[in-house]
Formats: sequence, C-alpha cells, structure tokens
Amino acid sequence: MRKLFFASLLALSSLTSAVHADFFTLVPFQQYAESRSQVFAFFDQLKSYGAYVVGDDGQYLGEVSRSRFGTKSLNNDWTYGNTYKNDCIFNSSGLYGSCFSNFSAFNTYAVNPPTIRYKQNGVEFVAAYLTMNSSFLGSYQVPNINPCCLCDWLKAMDCCH
Repeated sequence: MRKLFFASLLALSSLTSAVHADFFTLVPFQQYAESRSQVFAFFDQLKSYGAYVVGDDGQYLGEVSRSRFGTKSLNNDWTYGNTYKNDCIFNSSGLYGSCFSNFSAFNTYAVNPPTIRYKQNGVEFVAAYLTMNSSFLGSYQVPNINPCCLCDWLKAMDCCH
C-alpha cells in the first residue's frame, strides 16, 4: 500500500467527489512540513504517481519531475520551467507565478491557486494546493504546499522564484 504525508485526496468528477484515502496515511500537513526529508518524500511519491500542476482555470502547468529534459517537466527550462512563459508557475510576471495574481502559487492572498493532481485508474485526484497563502481553504480537503518547497525539491535548495 502506497503512503503519502497529507490529509486526504478527493476525486475530481462531474458526478461525485469521492475521498481517495485508502492509498495514504493521514498525517496533518503541519507535522509533515516540519521535516525536509518528509517534504522530499512527499514530492518523490507525487512524482511516482505522475503528478502534475494545474491552474484553477484548468490550464496544465507541468509535471512534478526533476527531469531537466522531460518536455512536460517543471524542471525543464525550455518548457514548463521556462520563467518567461506565461503559463509557468515560476514566471514572476505571469498569471500563475506573480505575487499579485489570484491564480498564482506565489501570491500570499491567492484565492484560486494551482493544484497538484494525479490520475489513478482513469480518475483524477487532487493531492494539494500549491500556494503561499497558508490560510487558504479550498473546496478540496488537502494541504496547502508552499511553492518554495517544490522549488527546493526541484533545484535542491536553489529556489526558482
């Protein structure tokens, strides 16, 4: 049985939103966030599921991967990791990366931050919100992940924003 360090997962469906907790150990996010090794384990597990980031408006923003050459990787400077692209979460002037946009991971007041998702047996699940807004309470009962934790995991302490 696979395990991750977050509260719960909800299925995305037009008909239902079923809790998908059977794969995961339910640990409060504050507990897991205290340990760098647990943060890295969280992203390693997401990577093993083929997780990806999606804007609140449905825009695909890249996959959770350390690959510098993967065409969909957030760590590829030519595609989804390109800080000059409008749909990059690391573009400090873009819709998903500025400190002013409500769709941005880096806005401490964002009300529509991106989500980290993955698919299991054809069903899409939300694993976390990617946001610096620590008080954000979205419609899915999942943790808020600071995007700098993702940067840390991608670049090994070389934060990208």
